[in-house]
Amino acid sequence: MDDELIRAWLADHSMLVSSVAVSVVVLSSTIQAVRWWRKTNLPEAKTELIRGLSTAAARPRAVAVSRRTARIGTAVFLALSLVALSLAVAFSWDEYGWIGAEVARARFVELTRNSAGLTAQYQVTPATRPPFRAIFSFTPRGDRWDQAGEAMKSDRVVDVHSGEPLRYREHELASSSKDPRGWALIGFNGALGGFFGGMFLLFAFAFHRAARVGG
Repeated sequence: MDDELIRAWLADHSMLVSSVAVSVVVLSSTIQAVRWWRKTNLPEAKTELIRGLSTAAARPRAVAVSRRTARIGTAVFLALSLVALSLAVAFSWDEYGWIGAEVARARFVELTRNSAGLTAQYQVTPATRPPFRAIFSFTPRGDRWDQAGEAMKSDRVVDVHSGEPLRYREHELASSSKDPRGWALIGFNGALGGFFGGMFLLFAFAFHRAARVGG
């Protein structure tokens, strides 16, 4: 039952899991930016930047970082670029498996209430696969437990994954900007991965040039 609950939670929160994984990449770059912001004296940095621009022609081979630092920066940003692109491909491939998923009705069977929330079981009978039990969980806010319980007793409609018969998620009539699905989510993942992957790749190229100039 524990494995079924975990699998059900992952299926029910696939968008959340994808968003958290992508957020890890964004958070890592944000942390580095914040650390640089806190450790850098902005007035001095501004003065040095203006001074460097005014004397750039006289010092074309001046390097702001050491060769070792430039190599480390190249490796780090290359790794971040690969991570961003890999995550985009992985999430897009996962969503691609849901395209063409079988839509089946899930009839309510049982509702369980505990301190963590409400858990409802539904009987799903696909047309081309053996029947199985689907599990959805929900944590009501405030005093809305009774209303949430009544709502969860209603039958649902689920998508059954084309490649994994026991993987399911609640069916949505159409993709929205708040909850993109299908090709819309694949396009969003590709754009996000391309943006961060390209940005990190540009940083890696800049550090690589600095390392060559420093050599």
